[in-house]
Amino acid sequence: MATFAQQRFAAPISALSDILSKGRYHKDKGEGFYKAHSRDVIFRLEALCRLYREVLDKKFFDKWYKEFKVLEDALGSMDHHEAMWNEFSAHQELKRSAQLIFKKRYTEESIYVSELLRDEGWLSGAKLKQFNDGLNQTDWKDDEQDRIAYATVFNEELDKLTDKYANGEIDVSKLEEGVHEFRRRLRWVSIYAQVANGLIQLRKVNVVNEDLMNYSTDSIANSPFNQLPKPIKGQEPIIVQSHYFYALSWMVQYLADLKDIGLRNEAFLELKRHSKIKDAKVSKRFLDTCAIHPDDISALAEIGIDDFIYRDFIPERICRDVMRGVQ
Repeated sequence: MATFAQQRFAAPISALSDILSKGRYHKDKGEGFYKAHSRDVIFRLEALCRLYREVLDKKFFDKWYKEFKVLEDALGSMDHHEAMWNEFSAHQELKRSAQLIFKKRYTEESIYVSELLRDEGWLSGAKLKQFNDGLNQTDWKDDEQDRIAYATVFNEELDKLTDKYANGEIDVSKLEEGVHEFRRRLRWVSIYAQVANGLIQLRKVNVVNEDLMNYSTDSIANSPFNQLPKPIKGQEPIIVQSHYFYALSWMVQYLADLKDIGLRNEAFLELKRHSKIKDAKVSKRFLDTCAIHPDDISALAEIGIDDFIYRDFIPERICRDVMRGVQ
């Protein structure tokens, strides 16, 4: 019988296999793969490999983490360039430049994904078979050992993140290496909960510190990312209080919103240079679409993260709940 750990891989592998099978019939295989929401599935496999490289065969799982990451990065690039093309092509002054830059890059990435799918054996099924064969040959821990190991890596991810932020290694004065990097690492913790296949569960508490209520918005509480799978029969779950996990989700979304404004601003400035536009009214129209001024991103990110870590102790509280579950 498959262990709980093996079962975690089954659903995303099946979903990816189905997408790939249907993708063989698309004329533009890269775009078809992208439009099939394959990135969401690959994120799950990427997360599982990322976690299990710390638990089991590091060489095997790190190799496959990198294999999935190549695809996911290319799909992420397509997503960004499509979004920038859609937004800025609506501006008459920027439409031509947006097409020459962002639509072109989207097309180039789509061709690259098509080549990856074909040349690396994804479309033929050979690549996933190779991955499955490796999983079947893995020396899995028993379920209780795996439960403790999963919890340990989950907490270590939060500990490493707060340490890197505290020592200045993650500097939010930088958009990509700072704001995005903090969010990226925090997002992995959220995904680890989603792909745990019921091992991580959320428990609602009626009495909550008033300071934490701002995190628990309706959109966060009802987010599909916070609807975790029910435990598998016979699996003892690890319980995290829901308002702490909602705070984590809120921070992931908050930093995503800030990062998106920064990326949009970078794209706008590139288009301005390419179009040789100097009209201040064009810049004002763009800035009016931003919820906050791009110059304020770093300061707001730092305030939000400082409150999250040092005022509200969210990472510590989540880690405490997780460790209670494996004592």
